[in-house]
Amino acid sequence: MNTSFLSLWSRAPYRVGAMLVAGSLVLTGCQTTSSMQAGQTNLAAAEAKDRVNTALNAQYRKATAYHSNIELNNRAKFANIDPKKVRAYSAIDYCETTHDADYIKLLKQAEAAGLEIDDTRYNDQRTRLEQTYVACNKNFQAWYQNKNQSYYSEYYEEEDMPEMQAVTPYYQALFDRYDDDNEDSAEMLNKEDINSAKLMNEYWYKPLSINVQGVYQPLAGKLTALPSVQYDTRNHHTSINQPIYIDAKSGSLYLWADNFAMLNAKFLDKKLGTQWQSKWLKLSLNDGSLPKGFGRTLIQSHLQASEAVRANADKDSFRTISGSELAKLTPKIPAHQLSGMMQSDLVIAQTLSIDAYYQESQMMSETLFQQLKTAYPELVAEALEEADSYDDVELAEEAVAVDDGDDYDSEYDSYEEKTFAQTVKEKLDSRHFAYALIRMIDDSRKYEIEKASTALKVQRLYGFDKQGSLLWTQMQMPTAAFVNKDLDERSTVADIFTTYSRIDRSQKDFPNLPDNVQTPNAQNSIDIKDYIEQFGETSDETADDVSMRLLSMMMTSAMRH
Repeated sequence: MNTSFLSLWSRAPYRVGAMLVAGSLVLTGCQTTSSMQAGQTNLAAAEAKDRVNTALNAQYRKATAYHSNIELNNRAKFANIDPKKVRAYSAIDYCETTHDADYIKLLKQAEAAGLEIDDTRYNDQRTRLEQTYVACNKNFQAWYQNKNQSYYSEYYEEEDMPEMQAVTPYYQALFDRYDDDNEDSAEMLNKEDINSAKLMNEYWYKPLSINVQGVYQPLAGKLTALPSVQYDTRNHHTSINQPIYIDAKSGSLYLWADNFAMLNAKFLDKKLGTQWQSKWLKLSLNDGSLPKGFGRTLIQSHLQASEAVRANADKDSFRTISGSELAKLTPKIPAHQLSGMMQSDLVIAQTLSIDAYYQESQMMSETLFQQLKTAYPELVAEALEEADSYDDVELAEEAVAVDDGDDYDSEYDSYEEKTFAQTVKEKLDSRHFAYALIRMIDDSRKYEIEKASTALKVQRLYGFDKQGSLLWTQMQMPTAAFVNKDLDERSTVADIFTTYSRIDRSQKDFPNLPDNVQTPNAQNSIDIKDYIEQFGETSDETADDVSMRLLSMMMTSAMRH
């Protein structure tokens, strides 16, 4: 399993449960200034696997400072592409694209002659452009309808079926050639998509950087995280971060309130004022709704499942690599990440197919699920039963929707609409979190995933110092693999680089916050459950009311811009 704090944070089934088990997800290491030696030890595959697993298993339980950096690139979408595989159009955009190109050509011709495009001398050419577009579009509509005749037959009675329209032989051959469902055409790449990918890389991925830094102290029951996103170009710089503090001993999660205060005051609580300024929002996960010791059991189960998955890894997927090999890896590692990797005495690489990566993920989910089911059979049964009840409610609502009006009115009258405060309070119940986590793990272990391209790989790198301590980890993988989406060779790639070091007591946990709020306490925090309860006493707004207001605000903002 990859041990990067940030990579595990974003993977199913840990999106909800990440906060509960985050203390077990970061590793330790000691900094070194020695550079990688050309004559480093070349470990056998089995020994390399043992070296990685031993280091990870031991360091899960040590205090550490960590820093994770994520970089994205989509170079595979436009670099080193065979020109013979590039097509100018797809069938659906052929008419529009060719018409626009011909019109621009005529426009430039008129500009070169010092004339306007609507000059009478261009009447015949403009007419031909219009007639060509109309004929092209008419033929495309007919071709598309004929191609999807079986689809129409599912929704129309035979007597109401649209008539098959004639398509000229020229357009029939043209649209067949550019059809996305055509086996030869499906393998082709659109020139427009390639250009779009280049723009995405230059104007979005290159200026964007995502980082998470903090400290992990298991004996103190403390985890801090400072996620931040930066967008930096020559004339524009934007940065946002969200301090997070987890106190595992009290079972409390703290979020910096400033980031939510203005939105809350504007959209929901008109009386809020500056009460949340320079404060933490506290969410207690130890509210008595879960069996005693659930959090500890969850963390221990996660550690045991991680160790079991790592022990099961194919030893032949591990190898030692040199500094020169690091620089030549494909896809290339970002330069600033690569420079940090070179300060190592030993680097071990693990390379997996996407299918093997998915199998790891499902083994992790299966192991964790079975451990929780053994420890808390009633809780797991309740979580799955609640999921089934959601399905039953949806089916009942569908049945009511298609029934007659009287039955629908009767059903609606018996429905008790909850206030927004009541709805949110229920969602913040710790048992509700546990139910959601259990269902996500259950879904993940049973999820059927399509076979991915054999060309795609997940690559994990581990850097060690002379004492065998882990300095850093790096993972390179297609971003869609995080969410179990279909993948191809041209997927966007994420590079996740995490360094580990001793905790520097002289440094603030949150460099951007004042000294008096570095550690949350009763004086500088707002208990979110108490706040919602008080807010609910003065507000009878429903969840639908708030949703509609937020939607209205977003639409208004969009129209202004």
